[in-house]
Amino acid sequence: MNKLQNLPKPLRFTFYIIYQFYKDGCFRVAGSLSYTSLLAITPVLAIAFAILSAFPAFNGMENKIKELIFLAFLPEAAGSIETYITKFISNANHSTIFGITSLAVTSLMLLMTIQSSFDAIWKSSGKRTFINNVLTFWSSLTLGPLLLGSSLSLSSYLFAQAQVLNVPMLQEANALFVFVLPFLLELIAFFLLYIVVPNTHVRWRYSIIGAFFATALFEAFKAAFGYYISHFPFYQELYGALATIPIILIWLYLSWASALLGAEIAANLSQYSLLNQQQSSDSVKNSSARKLFYSLKILQYISQSTSKIQKVQVKDILKATNAPQSLTIYLLEKLMKTNYLIKSESNEYILYKDINNTSLYTLTTDLKLNLKVGDINSIDEKLASKLIFSIEKSNSNLKKIYSNNISDFLFS
Repeated sequence: MNKLQNLPKPLRFTFYIIYQFYKDGCFRVAGSLSYTSLLAITPVLAIAFAILSAFPAFNGMENKIKELIFLAFLPEAAGSIETYITKFISNANHSTIFGITSLAVTSLMLLMTIQSSFDAIWKSSGKRTFINNVLTFWSSLTLGPLLLGSSLSLSSYLFAQAQVLNVPMLQEANALFVFVLPFLLELIAFFLLYIVVPNTHVRWRYSIIGAFFATALFEAFKAAFGYYISHFPFYQELYGALATIPIILIWLYLSWASALLGAEIAANLSQYSLLNQQQSSDSVKNSSARKLFYSLKILQYISQSTSKIQKVQVKDILKATNAPQSLTIYLLEKLMKTNYLIKSESNEYILYKDINNTSLYTLTTDLKLNLKVGDINSIDEKLASKLIFSIEKSNSNLKKIYSNNISDFLFS
């Protein structure tokens, strides 16, 4: 990263994301997800359409949704792919209870593979329980088709009413809608993927940014691959009737590469910002104060939650402290190594050391922080103000200030 400091920030961030993409093994992960998706695509769609068919309001919407999905994903190969997928779904609908169970298990395996891949990207050490995985999977399969069906029903109704009322520019509006809708659906799908699947708190703005770049890359891949399929029918000539399989695999690989790159962007925006700050001279000076500040916020939040008998996980700490994710994980590890915290089998953080009898000076020593007067000068919060006031009042006698225990400092 030091060699890239002279580059413009956008270009520097681009190289950083490419490095993280390679470091996290996303090329390999995209291949793994492609094969898993090939097995799971029929079960997932079969379950989704079964959910839609349970609601009379969506009768007759299946074909429209199929057409929209396949056109959104790969227009040039949609015809042949849709034929095979529709046949597979039809066969799945006549399965026995054991067949249906295997379909659900295959679909769940896909979700768990995606989740483990995203947890590696977000550096999340926590694990969801099996029940939580099932609930996440079921809510995604339920809400996705219902939202898609509702949006199509609403749009069909609006266009029908517009035709009755002779609304001008209707054809142009319809053409624009057909062009924009797939992009919006892809954007929403990527956004929900980054919000729901990772086993950690993901900030909405980072998810939106990651989803936007993933959608843009997905559209670029779709245009390029569609052009290749239509102008260079190499796979059709080589594989004949079996050409659909490599086409689907390659397209799934490109799709997952887009999704994983967007995930890297969403996961690394805060970490890259922190890395830039730590590499600047001002932030190097403030790094120890920053660590102390967020360590105190973490201890404060866990102490308050413990008194209210609330469970505390990483995502809760990130929400409460608004700290960068990489710094939070680093500090949690340090606080556990120094016996301030312990982590339960269910990945909940519990206060272990008695902060009523532990001084601030002991905390700074345990965390090996080299604090100096004037270190904290840019954090406009109540807790930081206390530290600034104490440091300025101390005349450089930090040990005297930090002789007070942590509890008195936090809750006075």
